[in-house]
Amino acid sequence: MTSTHDDCDPMGTVSINPLGDNASSLMFVVSDFNHKHGHILYPGIEKIKVNFCNFGAVAVLQCASDNMEEPGVAGSPNWRPSKTHLQQLEKILEEDVMTSYQLAEQDKELCWLLRYECRDHFPHALPLVLTSVKWDNHIDVAKMQALLQTWSKLPVDQALELLDFNFPDHHVRKYATDCLAQLSRDHLAVLSKQQEALTKLEALSTIAKASTQRTNKPKRVVEELKHLLNQKSYTECLTDLYSPLTPLYKLDVVLIDKFKVMDSKKKPLWIRWKNADEEGQDIPIIYKNGDDLRQDMLTLQILQIMDNIWLAEGYDLRLNAYGCIATGREEGMIEVVKDSNTIAGIQKSKNVGAFAKESLFEWLKDKNPSEESLNRAVEEFTYSCCGYAVATYILGIGDRHNDNIMLKETGQLFHIDFGHFLGNFKSKLKIKRERVPFILTDHFKYVITKGGTNSENFIRFQDLCENAYLVIRKKGQLLMRLFMMMLQSGIPQLMSVNDVDYLKDTLALTLNEHEAHMKFRQNFKLAVSKNWTTNFNWAIHNLVH
Repeated sequence: MTSTHDDCDPMGTVSINPLGDNASSLMFVVSDFNHKHGHILYPGIEKIKVNFCNFGAVAVLQCASDNMEEPGVAGSPNWRPSKTHLQQLEKILEEDVMTSYQLAEQDKELCWLLRYECRDHFPHALPLVLTSVKWDNHIDVAKMQALLQTWSKLPVDQALELLDFNFPDHHVRKYATDCLAQLSRDHLAVLSKQQEALTKLEALSTIAKASTQRTNKPKRVVEELKHLLNQKSYTECLTDLYSPLTPLYKLDVVLIDKFKVMDSKKKPLWIRWKNADEEGQDIPIIYKNGDDLRQDMLTLQILQIMDNIWLAEGYDLRLNAYGCIATGREEGMIEVVKDSNTIAGIQKSKNVGAFAKESLFEWLKDKNPSEESLNRAVEEFTYSCCGYAVATYILGIGDRHNDNIMLKETGQLFHIDFGHFLGNFKSKLKIKRERVPFILTDHFKYVITKGGTNSENFIRFQDLCENAYLVIRKKGQLLMRLFMMMLQSGIPQLMSVNDVDYLKDTLALTLNEHEAHMKFRQNFKLAVSKNWTTNFNWAIHNLVH
């Protein structure tokens, strides 16, 4: 039997083998094994230093020093590269190699020769220098590890790149986590999903250790859930764990007060908890079985990061990254957003079809009877609609039917159910159901223009979308690095570098800013001109459901 490279997964994964007991297995014996905890014990750094250079007890730094190039020789610290060398290096740095690391051999040799030039003048080129190291040559590795100790700290979004599967060296990961010391406690919490994936890749995850020290959090929720699911009933488990899962409700909860089966394909449970505080409100959640909520968790965290990026630039686009946690294989819990309804539910409550563009605006008028509150609701809708239009376009969120888009009574629009992303759109008979870059129907336009009476507001909305897109595009490398860090998590729609390349296209990273701006503007026009296809899909969905 032959196999191509595409049939293999050199990175590995945490997913369960679909062949189960029929899968091939490989048995090997290791000398150091912790039978109590079931962990392979990797040699400590002191052992690595002793044996690293085959020079007895010579440390890494001494190994690098003993094998340093002669002064003035190419590759030495005081070597002055020629103008041609520098031009070649700048050309390499301008090329988009971020996600593939496919440097030609001569480019690798140049990056390695100019490693001190990169350290002093192009510190962001560290990933390229690391890619150029001959990791099977202990002397080159010692030189790189010594050089790393004098490399200036990178910004957080660049340092994150060093935590993916391409750079497993202990010293590199230690350097990266030192850079992450710049992160605030809140930002560390946002990156918890990526930290969890990294922990699975290492015997001792330095990033998890660093974040635990800085956030001062108790036992990890996922570990707690696994422990409780093995020992308690489902009701007891949720009772014990719901409070820490939703920091918004910092109150204890007691037994289930009410639950019902929801009208959805996977029949999720809507559960209402009675608050132990007599003056507190009941707490509802949704329990789902049959969906891989890890993808929802990742998407919601990316949405939170995008919201933080916008806020830092002065744009409050009202994204609603509601609570969601996967408690096991294809099961988990989702926060219920109060005082909200799906677009489909609103249309049904108004006894109108999917083509009635005034339905959302009339619903908001009912919930906001005064002129002042209605104006606030329209403003809230405008900004949140912009945020989700740009976010879902960049992330390639699919399956955007009218039961997966919701509206709060305050006017805030938000999307739910992220089972399709990175361009994995649904199709029927090889025909794509979604033929627009993002959802922007006549219903939305009618609200934004306040019942069609303020067309200038829609022009402002388009400008807001374009500016919001350009803001995220400037942080495009950060988004791609976050997804790259999750390649080994076992999420079905995020299994290879090619999946992450979808972001390179929507963010137009191969174009200049003006070209990218024009590309997004064309997609905006396409979303408006073909919004009838969305209305048609929604009408079919209403008939089926």
